[in-house]
Amino acid sequence: MNYRLDYAEPHIVKETQLSNSTHQSYRWVTIAVSEDLGALKEFYEEHKKKFNQTDYRIEDSRNGEIVLKDYINFRSI
Repeated sequence: MNYRLDYAEPHIVKETQLSNSTHQSYRWVTIAVSEDLGALKEFYEEHKKKFNQTDYRIEDSRNGEIVLKDYINFRSI
């Protein structure tokens, strides 16, 4: 599969030396994969409306290039 649709999932990094883990980060979770970029973009539009997620990307798996970015909450991704 050439293209992956991912969304950013909030993640708190566990710090063993602190009782309060305050470092908040994210990890990318793959929702769908496809050979056809057009079909994946259509699926993305439907999924975005249905699940109300805010931070998405479509990545080309062959070279790691980000084809589509839709980031609202993360400024430094």
